[in-house]
Amino acid sequence: MTLDLTKPQIQDLPSIKEILSQWNDESETQKYFQRIENEIKGQIEFDMKFWVLKDEKKVLGIGGLSNCQPKLKPFIQTNNPKELKTIFLNQAFRGKGFGRKLVELLQSKSLSLGYKELLLVSAEKYRETAYGFYLNLGFKQLGEVEGGEVGEKMAVFSKLLTK
Repeated sequence: MTLDLTKPQIQDLPSIKEILSQWNDESETQKYFQRIENEIKGQIEFDMKFWVLKDEKKVLGIGGLSNCQPKLKPFIQTNNPKELKTIFLNQAFRGKGFGRKLVELLQSKSLSLGYKELLLVSAEKYRETAYGFYLNLGFKQLGEVEGGEVGEKMAVFSKLLTK
């Protein structure tokens, strides 16, 4: 099995939408999908860029990097951070090491682009599926910020990157 981290292509969009819809309601799915489709078309906001994890031609997962949201400023520990965004794995491939591989490849990509730190926020609804996953990958939970549903808190995680 050959896993590759590649830029999303037009032909990947149906698989990407399927993965996003496994984890999100319709409005969230559409928001993330639109950002990915916009990047493919060359319309990038907030320096938000995405990659897909593929096994040959099959899309297994999606992940991205962007400028950090302003509300993350109190948690930033270096002068060159990025925010991990939209980390979703096809549920059929959970528990097989693909999610770990996706994040590790995004960490390597971040290092190669000169970033020293990755931050991410995760909604309470992902507490059972994501929090432990990020902690096992060496991220530290630093606190909470407002986000998600009105009045909801989102956990903030950070990892300092080293070669």
